[in-house]
Amino acid sequence: MAQQKPKNQWTYSVGLGMAIIPSYLGDDESRILLFPNFTATDGNKFFFSLLEGASYHLINTNTWRMGPVLKSDIGRFEDGSLPSSITNKTDDLIGFGDIDATIEPGVFIEYTKKSIATKLELRQGVGGHKGIIGELKSEYRGTLKSKLKSIYYSIGPELRFAGSNFNNTFFGINQEQSSNTDLAVFESESGLLSYGISGSIIFPINEKLSAITFLRYNRLGNVASDSHLIRQYGSSTQKTLVFMINYQL
Repeated sequence: MAQQKPKNQWTYSVGLGMAIIPSYLGDDESRILLFPNFTATDGNKFFFSLLEGASYHLINTNTWRMGPVLKSDIGRFEDGSLPSSITNKTDDLIGFGDIDATIEPGVFIEYTKKSIATKLELRQGVGGHKGIIGELKSEYRGTLKSKLKSIYYSIGPELRFAGSNFNNTFFGINQEQSSNTDLAVFESESGLLSYGISGSIIFPINEKLSAITFLRYNRLGNVASDSHLIRQYGSSTQKTLVFMINYQL
């Protein structure tokens, strides 16, 4: 009989991916990025990823998971640049100034029943924005089995809500920005930031190598779409496509 691995054991993986995402939150044009990833997990206790941040499971049962989470936001650059982008910059943001990078500590709670997992996450920005961000997501997780491989997938609705500090940082237009851009002053408020659907597919190539695809389709809420920045240059429809090759060390 093969020896079972301990329940809590560190595992590591590295990856290389390509993403097609909006140039900035709310833009109507997309950029192509190339990016690396590194993931470390300690059984069912700790998770860390360059892309998804870190979380620790203080409570971890068959149905409930709860604990602290830490994520980051790279901010926004007035010159339209985007780290690791291989496509042209946008000039939509000239006159708005930079938004510094932000770390976002918070908490999460997740409930799983059979194949459906629902997760609520609340985070507080420290740095470039100082707003509260909430994410609520429910997804169906399934497996497509064949004689050769098992393909893992998930799909479900999601929504994000944010406080006025976050929304005004990214979508508000103050008097100075209005003078620089000829766009009218706009002050946002707390509310629904976006809503939509997302899904992922994981295709194992062999025991260590896998291909991952992630898709997201979102619509911006009024706290963002009513901004003159989005009305003039952007779109309330936001689409993301990510493809990544992952190797388990």
